[in-house]
Amino acid sequence: MARMGVPRVTSGVAALAGVGVLYSVTTVAGAGLLPVLVAVLCVAVVVVVIVKACDRATRTVGLAVPLLVLALAGGLAATSLPERAMLLLLRGDLERIAGQDRPGRAGPYRIEAPLRQGSAVLLEVSGSGWIFAHGGYIHAPDGAGTVPAFGEYAESFRYRHLTGPWYTYYMIES
Repeated sequence: MARMGVPRVTSGVAALAGVGVLYSVTTVAGAGLLPVLVAVLCVAVVVVVIVKACDRATRTVGLAVPLLVLALAGGLAATSLPERAMLLLLRGDLERIAGQDRPGRAGPYRIEAPLRQGSAVLLEVSGSGWIFAHGGYIHAPDGAGTVPAFGEYAESFRYRHLTGPWYTYYMIES
């Protein structure tokens, strides 16, 4: 009778946390989960390593799974590749919404009414933040210097360049 040992369960937890890390870096709404998921992933990997080191009778092939998931998820999270891939899929819809100045859908996201200041357009993703926070995309065809601090009551406004005229942002309002 096969038993479901700690390494297998923890490998499963590591794999799920790795998938969660990849989800959180590709979605605007998942950004707050990233530190929690990375911590769960690291703890799961450490538990598997300790259990495998103490149990010499088991094969160490199972150790490769959580370490591979950790390396893959960490490597992808450190780059903006997942976010760029998501933008590639959404670009047409986002450009249409930015040009029409009306709310709409971009893939799985509902975009609130676009906010235009100069040549830059802020596209807020509905449900992307907590009570006084939200995130989304900024289309700034004239470059980063044209991205104003949207919202006069913004306590914190951070944005990061993705590619071309596209930026991702996160804002906390006071």
